[in-house]
Amino acid sequence: MVKRIVILIVIIFVVFKLVSSYRPVEVIPVHYDEVEDKLAGEFLLLRDEETVTSSVRGVFQPVKEEGERVAKNAVVGYLEVVGGTSLEKKSSVPIKAPSAGVLSYCTDGLEQICAPEMWTQLDLSKIDLQALTAYSQTLKSQTNNDKVNEDNGTINIEAGQSLFKIVDNLSPCYFYLMGTGAYPEKVKKEATVSVRLDKNKEKLYKGTVVDIVREAGTYRVLIKVIDDFVGEKNRQVTGELLVSSYKGIVLPEKVLLYKDNQYGVYVFQKGRARWKEVERIAQFDEKVVVSGLEEGDWLIANPEKVQDGQWVWRMNN
Repeated sequence: MVKRIVILIVIIFVVFKLVSSYRPVEVIPVHYDEVEDKLAGEFLLLRDEETVTSSVRGVFQPVKEEGERVAKNAVVGYLEVVGGTSLEKKSSVPIKAPSAGVLSYCTDGLEQICAPEMWTQLDLSKIDLQALTAYSQTLKSQTNNDKVNEDNGTINIEAGQSLFKIVDNLSPCYFYLMGTGAYPEKVKKEATVSVRLDKNKEKLYKGTVVDIVREAGTYRVLIKVIDDFVGEKNRQVTGELLVSSYKGIVLPEKVLLYKDNQYGVYVFQKGRARWKEVERIAQFDEKVVVSGLEEGDWLIANPEKVQDGQWVWRMNN
């Protein structure tokens, strides 16, 4: 009887030692992903544009659609002018496109600063000053929307008011990024970047950083779009500036350790923690891109608690 009790105690002790020697750990799967080094902000869209204004008061009847491509001298609409008093005979004048390009009825006061001869030497300070008045111009245009005659689609026009603009879709487009706070050093002059607009996240506009201005608490970046036309009708757009991106094995930073002058991770393998060296390629916030692992591996999420070869058991599925 005593012998059996002793054997039972020994078995219990051995089982206890085995169980207590296993370190409980959480594990995460290894998978391929893409991370982006990006900067969110508001952009001003700068293009080669030509505005057509009315010299007289009248009623404008558009015959072309917003965003439609028109040829030079194509009739965009008709301006009905009243001569003298309202009882006198009205005349209808065709309003033609001064150049070929994309038609837009959204004018905002920035068209003159984007003249063709200024593309190579854009004065960012002038753009800033003009931007301050752009919103009042936009508000004025929005106010004019109240004068749209819904029955026939005509628009009541005052003398000096813009009718439309023609955007040259063959000339370069520019994104002008305005930001506050510390300048993001990752954005370099002459670097190739991409812009993704919130309105269309599937579309990427590739461009080159052609100018950078830094001041206390603010920064401004001018990006020239490469071989593409930006057809947004609004001047101010929100989006992201993509500095770089990487595809590969993406891990949370916490699973990566640095010891003996080498980065590595602990792989969960047949009930043990196994040290495996990896190459760290890039880091974005709390994510790192590495090489040296295979998709389907399982990593120990709390590596500081284990040692190479230690028995472990996984707490999560």
